[in-house]
Amino acid sequence: MPASPQRTDVDAIMALPGDDNPGETIYLDNCAVCHLDDGSGDIGPSLIFHVSKHPDAYLVGLIIDGSGAMPAFDDLSDQQVADLLAYLRLTFSEF
Repeated sequence: MPASPQRTDVDAIMALPGDDNPGETIYLDNCAVCHLDDGSGDIGPSLIFHVSKHPDAYLVGLIIDGSGAMPAFDDLSDQQVADLLAYLRLTFSEF
């Protein structure tokens, strides 16, 4: 599990109303290169079953801080992280 985010409070991000529509664009622009458009994984692991196994706080920390080969996406705003989380939950938690 990544360390607590250094730039902001995870709870503050999770309290924001995430919107999966811009979240999809954020995913395609930042995550799909490793996890593929459909989340099946390539360089990065498959998100199809991975997302549903972890709580929101873990996923937010992972997005912000990165882990191992996954880079930190600390350039995303709090709202962008909340939107990305909404997209991940909507798209990859139903399996």
